[in-house]
Amino acid sequence: MSYYFYTETAFHHEGDCSYLKKLIDLSFEVGSNGIKFQVLFELNSLISSTHANYSDLRRLIIPPSEWRSVFDLSIEKGLDIIAMPLDCSVFDFFLDYKKHIKYLELHSVSFNDYSLKKRIKESKIPLILASGGRTLKEIDSLISFFGNQVEVLMHGFQSFPSKIENIRLDKISFLASKYPDLKIGFADHSSFDDDFSITSNEYAYLLGARVFEKHITLNEGVKRIDYESSLGSDKLKLIIDKLNFLDTQIFKNKNDFSILNDYELKYRRRQKIAVASKKIKKGEFFSQDNVAFKMSDTQSDLNDFSLLINKKSTVDLYYDDVILEKNVT
Repeated sequence: MSYYFYTETAFHHEGDCSYLKKLIDLSFEVGSNGIKFQVLFELNSLISSTHANYSDLRRLIIPPSEWRSVFDLSIEKGLDIIAMPLDCSVFDFFLDYKKHIKYLELHSVSFNDYSLKKRIKESKIPLILASGGRTLKEIDSLISFFGNQVEVLMHGFQSFPSKIENIRLDKISFLASKYPDLKIGFADHSSFDDDFSITSNEYAYLLGARVFEKHITLNEGVKRIDYESSLGSDKLKLIIDKLNFLDTQIFKNKNDFSILNDYELKYRRRQKIAVASKKIKKGEFFSQDNVAFKMSDTQSDLNDFSLLINKKSTVDLYYDDVILEKNVT
């Protein structure tokens, strides 16, 4: 397949490692390629102690020993790991799993965190840039900083939930055109009960996105962190089914006009072909006076008068007889 789909866990686990492991099981069951974790060890490196959410966020931190069991289970399930570092202290842990981390992701809120960016660059792990709310100047600056380490630009942002008209899906086609060497991704954050939570991914594919991220949950609509845009198994499977259809049916032979399927060939055979417009004697030259082009049940590749110029008939032909290649010399 030409696209890549992964699930996003964020802080939906609310600090419960057993719940997080169930999200891993769910990701495996629906056929996800990978699973994304936002990993935080040192809260004070991410958020000010004066921030309104400081105390709440402290209760959500999973210790390194439990994160190890989370990563191990993901590997056991055959899921790629997409890791979002939220502080610099997580990198020693990440490096233990370097061969299993498909991508690191730099959150849009961390675009100005030089220490974090430096550690990401030193890791040399392929990178996703989350470009939501960022200008082209900022994006270009980071692409210049990270160089070929950047593989994906991820469009989309969370506004609990995000309305489709505010996401500006048109930016996907712009990014695909401006950065042809990068994969363009789409992280949908539509409300779980909005049809756009499914169809926006199809629109994004048609606009050029080939990497897809979706928040997941065990129980749709049950209030937890990020529940507003989190989908359960049935909808996740539906998204993947629809992406598969686009990938294998609609875009299977994109831009390849050298391939005609059986139905196209059957339709093509209806084209007009050369026939005798009056009796043509054996040895007589073909001309516009004795050749016409008509639809016929008999098949012939002589569908262009230039193929008959300066050619003679090898047999006597009568009105409406199809001119076959073996009749031409």
